[in-house]
Amino acid sequence: PVIIRDQFNQLHEADVQQVSPATFAAQTVWLQPPLALDRLPRYKTIISGDSGSPVCLVENGKPVLLMMLSQGGSGRGTLLAAYIAPINAAMQQLGGGYQLTTTP
Repeated sequence: PVIIRDQFNQLHEADVQQVSPATFAAQTVWLQPPLALDRLPRYKTIISGDSGSPVCLVENGKPVLLMMLSQGGSGRGTLLAAYIAPINAAMQQLGGGYQLTTTP
């Protein structure tokens, strides 16, 4: 299960359907509606304008950023793990003292 924060700052749920192989230059994650019927009411189709919205796993009650949405429907995006160094460099250049950290 993942949590999506859409363009209206509303939270929605989905499930990871598939992750492309690690051999791909940019690993893609495909989402699908929740399989658990009790979570289905908290699902919403991704619409135009939701691109760039964060998608998080929840680990020990804390959100872990997985990707940003890039396509609609059930949702799809590129894993951010391959971009940690450039994201950290950009955040350092912009100031604010923030850096991404990883989780095991």
